Amino acid sequence: MGVTMKKVFAFILFFSSFVAFAQETKEVLVVHAIEGKEYYIHVVDSGNTLFAISRKYAIPRDEIKKANPRLTETLKRCERLRVDLA
Repeated sequence: MGVTMKKVFAFILFFSSFVAFAQETKEVLVVHAIEGKEYYIHVVDSGNTLFAISRKYAIPRDEIKKANPRLTETLKRCERLRVDLA
C-alpha cells in the first residue's frame, strides 16, 4: 500500500468516527398545557425509577406524585407521567 493510500485510509477512518458520534439521538422535551398548567410528559421506560425521573428533570419526587395522583410506587413501562415545569 502506497503512502497516498495510507493517508486516504486514515482520513476515511478518522472521518467515519465523527459520523458515528453525530448519530446519537437527543431527547426533545415538549411542553404540554394541561388544565391550565404546563408539563413535560415523561414516558416511563423499563428500569426507570421515580428517583431517576426526579433527578432527570430536577424536580422533587413529591412534585411528580402531586401532578400524578394515580401514581403508584411501581412504575409501569409506557406509563405517561406529568412533570410540572414550575
